[in-house]
Amino acid sequence: IHARELRARSEHHARELQHSNLQLRATLEELRDTQRQLVDAAKHAALGRMLAGMAHEINTPVGIALTAASALQATAADLLPALQESRLRRSELEATLQNVQRSGQLIQDTLTRATRLLASFRDLPTLSRSVEPALRNLGAVVHGSWQRAMLPQAQLRLDPSSAPQARLDGDALADVLLQLFQNIERHAYPAGE
Repeated sequence: IHARELRARSEHHARELQHSNLQLRATLEELRDTQRQLVDAAKHAALGRMLAGMAHEINTPVGIALTAASALQATAADLLPALQESRLRRSELEATLQNVQRSGQLIQDTLTRATRLLASFRDLPTLSRSVEPALRNLGAVVHGSWQRAMLPQAQLRLDPSSAPQARLDGDALADVLLQLFQNIERHAYPAGE
């Protein structure tokens, strides 16, 4: 009787353990699904922020070009009747042509800038990359991104050996820093500085 009772208890505990194990596995799978959903949501949010920033960066030069083109159109609309009615003095025509030339140059410069921005966006990293974080020297990551982004005469005073180490995706950080430094190089300093 005692052996049968022990066996029955043992079988009962085994069934309970098996049931608990199945529940834990189901809970673990639910947690993994939730984690995947959170990662996807974070990627989509990052993509949305990146696209909003890209749209802003492109809209600025395109908006400037559009404004200059509208001004050119208004100038042409005013110029034609004045020419037809012989109301235009030579000095006014010269001044108008100089403005047309400046506006044309502005349009060309800003559209060239927009084209360069679009080309630089092709180099952006994809969000689908999955890299395990590794121990990286933050100074080396910052310095490497600076060298890739900035003109050779741009100086960065940083001693990578004194910088802290962190467990991170160094490539992702380097990509973000590269974009930041390129933005600084394009917008923070007048040409040649």
